Amino acid sequence: PEAAGGAPVLALTAASSISLSEMDVAPGDEIWLAALATDIYSLDGQTHPPLRSSLRRLRVISREQLVEQLFGQLESVRRQADRSQADQRKLLEQSRNTPPGDQASSQQAAISEQVQQMAQAVAEVSRKAAEADRPGKPLDRELGDVVRSAERAVDQAGDASREAQRSLGEAKRSREAKDTKATEDAERASQQSQEDTAQKLEQLSQSLDRGRDAFAQKRRTQQLLTDQQELRRQTGELSRETAGKSAEQLTPEQRAAAQRLGQEQESLARRAEELLRSLKEKAEELSQSDPAASEALKQAAQTGEQRALEQLLQQAARQIQQSQQQQAQQQQQKAEQTLSQMLQQLNESQRQRDAVLRRQLDSLVQTLESLVNRQAAELATFEARAAGDANGLSGLD
Repeated sequence: PEAAGGAPVLALTAASSISLSEMDVAPGDEIWLAALATDIYSLDGQTHPPLRSSLRRLRVISREQLVEQLFGQLESVRRQADRSQADQRKLLEQSRNTPPGDQASSQQAAISEQVQQMAQAVAEVSRKAAEADRPGKPLDRELGDVVRSAERAVDQAGDASREAQRSLGEAKRSREAKDTKATEDAERASQQSQEDTAQKLEQLSQSLDRGRDAFAQKRRTQQLLTDQQELRRQTGELSRETAGKSAEQLTPEQRAAAQRLGQEQESLARRAEELLRSLKEKAEELSQSDPAASEALKQAAQTGEQRALEQLLQQAARQIQQSQQQQAQQQQQKAEQTLSQMLQQLNESQRQRDAVLRRQLDSLVQTLESLVNRQAAELATFEARAAGDANGLSGLD
């Protein structure tokens, strides 16, 4: 073919799209894609055969796996924020000790570029999360909260860093013009903007760190639930094979299977104990920086303890080894219900955050009302004393 003007077209591009929702696929499946292309060559009945592109594989992942991947991308942003904050603190210290020059401006420009890259990375995570959202069911509320907080912090850090660049340039021009006062004002403004940049980068790192901790606890709880469900399925299979048999009547293979399942159940019981301890520790760590997440972690830990999660799993382990698989399955099911409720509580951190904000607002309202009442009482006392003094003075007349 020829383009406008008669020039030959050396390359053509074709695009197509596929919808996974129209395919019967599940997490773990792979979709293999290849394209066939045929050119228009034709001479004396001879044509070129179709050419096949290299094979491309797409792996289908679950929503949970996508959330984990996106948190992984945010972790890279957190590490970069820590490095940029350290660079900014170092530059700020240098600016306080020596008059900043061209090198300081270049270093601040580099920090601005780093912040811009972080902003793009956060925006990409936000875009992917939005694409996976469903009506009335966002991909992950905790992830959404973390992304929104990160977007605010990185935008503010970018504004502060650019302002620091501008002030450094103004200080240089004022210094060259031998305007001492303007130079000092610009240097102070630059140092303040550098301090603001460092603080916003610290906020960015902290918000991403808190989100990572909360997600890690949800992930541990979800994985324990998944593993427990699989173990209950295997216990059910063994129960059907050994129905009506005592432990002495089992075949060597069945006794070995019961022993193995019992040991795996004991391992899950130990993981449950570690999970509850970790939930309480993280709740304590986040009590000041993120009260809502702390409250969700605390409630999940309390649910596990009150419903004796570890004891249920330990009892199930003993029953499996004693060939009491049906009774063991009952304990396993209770444990799964407990884990499901714990997971639901961990997923409701936004509701907890709203509740914390309501309590803080109520406390603030009560404080303001108390101040108003106290001020009104003091004003009434003052007016009464003023009236008494006025009466005393009039009696002197």
